[in-house]
Amino acid sequence: MTRRPLLVLCTLACTVLAGCPDDLPVIPQWDADWALPLPTQSIPLDSSFGGITVPPNTSFPIDFPVQQQPLDQTFSTLDLGERLRPGSKIVLTIGKAATTALSIVDTIFVGESSTALNATDPRTIRLRVDLASGATASTDTITITTANLDMIQDVARFGGFLFVQARGVASSGAAGYTFTGTEVLTVRAQIIARVAIAK
Repeated sequence: MTRRPLLVLCTLACTVLAGCPDDLPVIPQWDADWALPLPTQSIPLDSSFGGITVPPNTSFPIDFPVQQQPLDQTFSTLDLGERLRPGSKIVLTIGKAATTALSIVDTIFVGESSTALNATDPRTIRLRVDLASGATASTDTITITTANLDMIQDVARFGGFLFVQARGVASSGAAGYTFTGTEVLTVRAQIIARVAIAK
């Protein structure tokens, strides 16, 4: 009495499974965001500016020295290239002390060599950031490209350095500004990589 219904159910289940197509999708595909911080970089202004007073409402170019930042092999082992999805991005923040009463419009270049810090190399990261006079930090975001990610992974794979430079224009406020010679910008970058978890 109790075995017959069970036998009927098992027979029906086997019939249904036998009739299912082999290509039925059984594993869904979804994406996830991985936050990958890059080393924070400190970029000092030229110390020869120390003691120089900039007249009120004056703009002048500021080109920071090229900095080098080592990368460990974490990035090279992630193998994100094939799984990179639209929506991946690089978030970059620049900061300064509140006492540095200058407004700054900077383009940050991040590349694999000092000669790659230009406007044409497809692997070089370029990001413009505006920092108001009274602000201590400003954040901006760009879409990451496969070429950008390949560059970072190649540098990490061979234990190399990222080269970073900020080039832009600074402007004094209504009161002008006197350099102390200790002014520093900080640059913090983070990759938000949208990758496929399942295929």
